[in-house]
Amino acid sequence: MYGLRGTLLGAKMVSVPMIYEDHLLKFDHKGLMNAITDKTKIIVIPNPNNPSGNYMDPEHFIPFAETGIPLIVDEAYVEYAGLGKSQVQLTKKYKNVLITRTLSKAYGLAGMRFGYTIGHEDVIKQIAGSLLPWNVGTIPMWAALATFEDQ
Repeated sequence: MYGLRGTLLGAKMVSVPMIYEDHLLKFDHKGLMNAITDKTKIIVIPNPNNPSGNYMDPEHFIPFAETGIPLIVDEAYVEYAGLGKSQVQLTKKYKNVLITRTLSKAYGLAGMRFGYTIGHEDVIKQIAGSLLPWNVGTIPMWAALATFEDQ
Protein backbone atom coordinates (compact mmCIF):
# COMPACT_ATOMS: atom_id res chain seq x y z
CA MET A 1 0.00 0.00 0.00
CA TYR A 2 2.81 2.44 0.84
CA GLY A 3 4.51 1.86 -2.49
CA LEU A 4 1.33 2.58 -4.43
CA ARG A 5 0.49 5.71 -2.42
CA GLY A 6 4.06 6.95 -2.60
CA THR A 7 4.18 6.46 -6.37
CA LEU A 8 0.90 8.32 -6.80
CA LEU A 9 2.35 11.22 -4.80
CA GLY A 10 5.62 11.24 -6.73
CA ALA A 11 7.72 9.95 -3.85
CA LYS A 12 10.92 7.98 -4.25
CA MET A 13 10.37 4.89 -2.14
CA VAL A 14 13.31 3.29 -0.36
CA SER A 15 12.75 -0.18 1.05
CA VAL A 16 15.08 -2.01 3.39
CA PRO A 17 14.88 -5.81 3.27
CA MET A 18 14.44 -7.78 6.45
CA ILE A 19 17.24 -10.02 7.72
CA TYR A 20 16.81 -13.79 7.91
CA GLU A 21 18.41 -14.81 11.20
CA ASP A 22 17.75 -17.69 13.61
CA HIS A 23 15.00 -18.98 11.29
CA LEU A 24 13.14 -15.65 11.55
CA LEU A 25 12.71 -12.58 9.40
CA LYS A 26 13.90 -9.67 11.52
CA PHE A 27 13.86 -5.92 11.03
CA ASP A 28 17.20 -4.54 9.89
CA HIS A 29 17.06 -1.50 12.17
CA LYS A 30 20.65 -0.56 11.33
CA GLY A 31 19.91 -0.81 7.61
CA LEU A 32 16.80 1.31 8.10
CA MET A 33 18.78 3.97 9.92
CA ASN A 34 21.50 3.92 7.25
CA ALA A 35 18.85 4.42 4.54
CA ILE A 36 17.81 7.77 6.04
CA THR A 37 19.24 10.77 4.20
CA ASP A 38 18.68 14.51 4.19
CA LYS A 39 16.03 13.84 1.52
CA THR A 40 14.00 11.48 3.71
CA LYS A 41 10.54 12.95 4.23
CA ILE A 42 8.82 10.16 6.14
CA ILE A 43 9.65 6.82 7.77
CA VAL A 44 7.06 4.04 7.81
CA ILE A 45 7.55 0.89 9.86
CA PRO A 46 4.87 -1.83 10.00
CA ASN A 47 4.91 -3.28 13.51
CA PRO A 48 4.24 -6.16 13.61
CA ASN A 49 5.39 -6.77 10.08
CA ASN A 50 3.06 -8.28 7.50
CA PRO A 51 3.46 -11.09 6.48
CA SER A 52 6.14 -12.28 8.94
CA GLY A 53 4.30 -11.23 12.11
CA ASN A 54 7.58 -10.19 13.69
CA TYR A 55 7.93 -6.89 15.48
CA MET A 56 10.85 -4.56 15.95
CA ASP A 57 12.37 -4.37 19.41
CA PRO A 58 10.97 -1.32 21.23
CA GLU A 59 14.36 0.28 21.88
CA HIS A 60 15.06 0.36 18.13
CA PHE A 61 12.23 2.85 17.51
CA ILE A 62 13.79 5.62 19.60
CA PRO A 63 16.59 6.54 17.16
CA PHE A 64 14.01 6.89 14.37
CA ALA A 65 11.79 9.08 16.55
CA GLU A 66 14.78 11.22 17.50
CA THR A 67 15.53 12.07 13.85
CA GLY A 68 12.57 14.47 13.91
CA ILE A 69 11.39 13.02 10.59
CA PRO A 70 7.72 11.99 10.66
CA LEU A 71 7.64 8.36 11.81
CA ILE A 72 4.53 6.33 11.09
CA VAL A 73 4.28 3.04 12.95
CA ASP A 74 1.65 0.93 11.20
CA GLU A 75 0.04 -1.19 13.91
CA ALA A 76 -2.65 -2.78 11.74
CA TYR A 77 -1.80 -6.19 13.21
CA VAL A 78 -0.79 -5.15 16.74
CA GLU A 79 -3.73 -6.99 18.35
CA TYR A 80 -2.24 -10.26 17.09
CA ALA A 81 1.15 -9.51 18.66
CA GLY A 82 -0.39 -8.12 21.82
CA LEU A 83 -0.97 -4.48 22.67
CA GLY A 84 2.15 -4.63 24.84
CA LYS A 85 4.09 -4.48 21.56
CA SER A 86 2.53 -1.12 20.67
CA GLN A 87 4.72 1.94 20.31
CA VAL A 88 1.93 4.33 21.33
CA GLN A 89 4.00 5.58 24.30
CA LEU A 90 6.37 7.27 21.83
CA THR A 91 3.61 9.72 20.85
CA LYS A 92 3.77 11.25 24.33
CA LYS A 93 7.45 12.19 23.95
CA TYR A 94 7.85 12.72 20.20
CA LYS A 95 5.54 14.98 18.18
CA ASN A 96 6.76 13.41 14.93
CA VAL A 97 5.49 9.90 15.79
CA LEU A 98 2.11 8.70 14.55
CA ILE A 99 0.58 5.29 15.20
CA THR A 100 -1.93 4.02 12.64
CA ARG A 101 -4.40 1.24 13.32
CA THR A 102 -7.40 -0.35 11.68
CA LEU A 103 -10.47 -2.29 12.67
CA SER A 104 -10.17 -4.30 9.43
CA LYS A 105 -7.90 -7.05 10.69
CA ALA A 106 -8.38 -8.32 14.26
CA TYR A 107 -11.93 -6.98 14.54
CA GLY A 108 -13.13 -8.37 11.20
CA LEU A 109 -14.56 -5.04 10.04
CA ALA A 110 -12.70 -4.73 6.72
CA GLY A 111 -15.83 -3.66 4.87
CA MET A 112 -16.28 -0.72 7.23
CA ARG A 113 -12.95 0.82 6.13
CA PHE A 114 -12.30 2.34 9.55
CA GLY A 115 -8.79 3.29 10.54
CA TYR A 116 -7.46 5.74 13.06
CA THR A 117 -4.29 7.56 14.05
CA ILE A 118 -2.78 8.13 17.49
CA GLY A 119 -0.35 10.97 17.94
CA HIS A 120 0.50 14.19 19.72
CA GLU A 121 -2.59 16.36 20.22
CA ASP A 122 -1.23 19.26 18.14
CA VAL A 123 -0.45 17.00 15.19
CA ILE A 124 -3.81 15.23 15.37
CA LYS A 125 -5.54 18.64 15.33
CA GLN A 126 -3.62 19.54 12.16
CA ILE A 127 -4.61 16.26 10.51
CA ALA A 128 -8.24 16.63 11.59
CA GLY A 129 -8.31 20.15 10.16
CA SER A 130 -7.38 18.81 6.73
CA LEU A 131 -10.11 16.15 6.61
CA LEU A 132 -13.50 16.47 5.02
CA PRO A 133 -16.22 17.13 7.60
CA TRP A 134 -17.92 13.76 6.99
CA ASN A 135 -14.98 11.51 6.17
CA VAL A 136 -16.44 8.60 8.19
CA GLY A 137 -19.91 7.27 7.49
CA THR A 138 -22.45 6.78 10.25
CA ILE A 139 -22.45 2.98 10.12
CA PRO A 140 -18.64 2.62 10.33
CA MET A 141 -18.58 5.22 13.11
CA TRP A 142 -21.14 3.32 15.20
CA ALA A 143 -19.40 0.00 14.50
CA ALA A 144 -16.09 1.49 15.66
CA LEU A 145 -17.65 2.93 18.82
CA ALA A 146 -19.25 -0.44 19.63
CA THR A 147 -15.89 -2.14 19.08
CA PHE A 148 -14.05 0.26 21.39
CA GLU A 149 -16.75 0.04 24.07
CA ASP A 150 -16.51 -3.75 23.97
CA GLN A 151 -12.83 -3.62 24.98
